[in-house]
Amino acid sequence: MILEQVSEKFEIYFAEAGLSKTYGRLFGFFMSATQPTSMGTLVEKLQISKSTASTELRRLLAMGVIEKVLLPSERADFYQLKKNIWSANLNQKIQDIRKLRDIIKEIPHSMLENLKNFKEMAQYCDFLETELEALIKKYMKFSKET
Repeated sequence: MILEQVSEKFEIYFAEAGLSKTYGRLFGFFMSATQPTSMGTLVEKLQISKSTASTELRRLLAMGVIEKVLLPSERADFYQLKKNIWSANLNQKIQDIRKLRDIIKEIPHSMLENLKNFKEMAQYCDFLETELEALIKKYMKFSKET
């Protein structure tokens, strides 16, 4: 019962973040799952359509939240929460920041000086990348200690 209530909170959280409620339900499911799960099982347990499950599983895979797992003697694909998801999440944020910075790098430096918003964005990206790298190191140390 408690895990169902928590899953409902994930639905609301992710819906407010611009993702679907089903994404939130699947996230909650994978957070509490103790073994890899097939799409068929997800469809049955969460009472969602195959197409919705497929769409949201692809989104979870693309966002690095889950991973596909191959089980011996099973034809179906199975999924589980990605190992090291939290450090992977921080690393993904660094990759996103680098992509933004690459866009800014296309602007000649002489022009950048006069484009206040782009200049601030470049500074923000530099700052955030440095801080996220330090945060990953701190998190890795913290997670080994706990």
